[in-house]
Amino acid sequence: MPSPESLEPWTVGQLRAELVGLDDSMPVAVYVEDRADPAVLVRQSLVGAGYGPGLDPSDVPADEFPLVARQSRSAD
Repeated sequence: MPSPESLEPWTVGQLRAELVGLDDSMPVAVYVEDRADPAVLVRQSLVGAGYGPGLDPSDVPADEFPLVARQSRSAD
């Protein structure tokens, strides 16, 4: 896994290599730095890939593949 300080975007190939051997039913979560406190990571669930409702191709640079994540909601 690369250093958390690295700001170099991952490629599809890097992501694919990390997923090798994982069960197809395993959920994917993304941990994003909290804007107010970068020491805190906020969990977001990966909920989509590619284009669809709410994500128009004109919103994404042509050389990127979009993944959509939403902040996980607590069960309270």
